[in-house]
Amino acid sequence: MPQPTQVSGGTKGALMLTAMTQMHILQLRGHLALNLKSIRMAKGLAQERLAQDAGVDRTVVSKIERADTNPSLEILIKLANPHNC
Repeated sequence: MPQPTQVSGGTKGALMLTAMTQMHILQLRGHLALNLKSIRMAKGLAQERLAQDAGVDRTVVSKIERADTNPSLEILIKLANPHNC
């Protein structure tokens, strides 16, 4: 069984995530990266255009597409709304 990994946060102590949970998070980020890029390209949009239409910086789109960040729900909604994704 994987050993828990400590992550800071919370008022009642540290949140414990197992290595398996962390792996799932990385997999989800990878799926999100592929899906965002696929949808963006299918719509013929450059990262710059998608970002501009969503009101975010281009680097935000780039980081999501490279699975380098955990975007907030607010950012995901901003990216999805302008193009009915």
